[in-house]
Amino acid sequence: MSENTTYTETGAVKISDEVVQTIAGMAAREVKGVALATSIADGLVEKIVKKGFSKGVKIDMAEKEVSLDVHILVDYGVKIQAVSAELQDIIKRNIETMTDLIVNTINVYVDGINFSKEPKKTASVEDTEE
Repeated sequence: MSENTTYTETGAVKISDEVVQTIAGMAAREVKGVALATSIADGLVEKIVKKGFSKGVKIDMAEKEVSLDVHILVDYGVKIQAVSAELQDIIKRNIETMTDLIVNTINVYVDGINFSKEPKKTASVEDTEE
């Protein structure tokens, strides 16, 4: 576990990698049409223990700077460039606001498309005649 330490006149503040990963994971949930990419086993564990905000987020933290790799799934039909840019903005804003770290880069990797939302079935002519 890596930590970022800031020294103040009254002591030290240490921020672990997991805290930054969790902030990024929670920010990703704010973007409509995006889900963090996890394995099936991770998804089942997450539903049981209500954790896993950091799944799909890898960070590289230096002195006061952080770079992130975020692996996501997008819902079918969303504009990938638009949701990726929105995701980058929200993650950057949340991390910089909450930790005073400087976010250098946020690389977004679209690992797949989520087809779980089924399109609405339209009534056929035969269905309406019955």
